[in-house]
Amino acid sequence: MNRWIWSSGKVIVAMSIVGSSVVAGKLVVQSFPIFLANELRFLVAAIILIPLWIKIEGFSTLNRKELVAIFLQALLGVFLFNLLMLHGLSKTTAMEAGIILVLCQSARHSYPILF
Repeated sequence: MNRWIWSSGKVIVAMSIVGSSVVAGKLVVQSFPIFLANELRFLVAAIILIPLWIKIEGFSTLNRKELVAIFLQALLGVFLFNLLMLHGLSKTTAMEAGIILVLCQSARHSYPILF
């Protein structure tokens, strides 16, 4: 039971951070162009995460196929998602965008159950 509570707490905290990124994205889009906001987001993440990765994991050797797969996942799953989310936030309110994102995630996760 204690492990379940700890795991659920981690999921709640993670989803709270994701939800707050919608509000933060709305504030950023009001101040910066979309592409600049996206670049700044990834620059800050790289400055923080790359030294942590090197310190904790060290350099790993990946073959060409694995590098291409990771690049495509990063491009499609992170960069384009954030770019499109920021573009959508420029057209709507943060509350409406949060509702849309929740509905999209719910539909995506219920698709395997339905079909």
